[in-house]
Amino acid sequence: MRPFIAFSIRVFAFCICLVSPLSAQTDATSSASTAPIHVKIVVVAMFEPGEDTGDIPGEYQLWVEREHLDQIFPLPAGYRHVRMNKDGVLGMVTGVATAKAAASVMALGLDPRFDLTKAYWLIAGIGGGDPADVSLGSAVWANHVIDGDIAYEIDARQIPADWKTGFVPLRKSRPFEQPVKAQLDAGIAQAPGSGGPNRHTCWLTTINPDGSPHVTGVGALWVDDAFWFETGEQTRKAKNLARDPRCALSVATRDFDLVVEGTAGQITDPSTVAAMAARWAAEGWPARVDDTGRALTAEFSAPSAGPPPWFVYRLSPHTATALATVAPGGATRWRY
Repeated sequence: MRPFIAFSIRVFAFCICLVSPLSAQTDATSSASTAPIHVKIVVVAMFEPGEDTGDIPGEYQLWVEREHLDQIFPLPAGYRHVRMNKDGVLGMVTGVATAKAAASVMALGLDPRFDLTKAYWLIAGIGGGDPADVSLGSAVWANHVIDGDIAYEIDARQIPADWKTGFVPLRKSRPFEQPVKAQLDAGIAQAPGSGGPNRHTCWLTTINPDGSPHVTGVGALWVDDAFWFETGEQTRKAKNLARDPRCALSVATRDFDLVVEGTAGQITDPSTVAAMAARWAAEGWPARVDDTGRALTAEFSAPSAGPPPWFVYRLSPHTATALATVAPGGATRWRY
């Protein structure tokens, strides 16, 4: 038995020597095959009513057919499989509505098969413009986006008597509640007890020479997508803005608190100054243009504004953050 055992061991060792290089080669091949695919462009469509090819096209089908997105990759965590062509163009259908789109894009982004670090993203959705207003291929920038996706419904037997529906948008407290900008456009009451919170509503923060913040109350107005305020040139805030225009304005309303960050500059155009004087006068402060036509004067103003003349400033927003102060709460951030 011993010669047989010795022979068997030698044969087994010989087989291992043969198999080991093959195994190493297989492992190297497997490792190379699992290297992530470099994606150059991701084309994102929202919906496709039928198949990817061969029937009535939606948002996706013509991309598949004309860009030859012939290679299919299953995407179990997404709404639909994704497709690629040999040039590195990847197409995907996310499904309609926020939740489906977020889940599908996240599924693709977390998929180790794809390297998206240098990919360009093209959102190929249909805007839905009225043919009477826009032509094919028009680009439209909207002030508001109406999203009927995420909401909650209160039983009709429990809704208040003055509600027309039980549907309430997410992070809102009643049906048809207007977005932040609409409330700003409608005007914010400045005086305590006049419709807003029973406190001063606007606080301006500027930067002192040593880098510390300087905070003071102002009577700001929201006009033409910007905040406007006035102050004397010798006040701390005016001197700070002349040196460094970066600032922030905090606004308190009944439904939300808002912080707008941006830059503020002095406006001396006579027609603009006159228009803002009229707006402040309509709010109850009897402002008027002074003899220079570049500043304001009045019988009185807030002590923090200093003595007249008062100059008009426009705060151009860069970012804004709103925090809801009514149920169900929530926060939103915008970039301009």
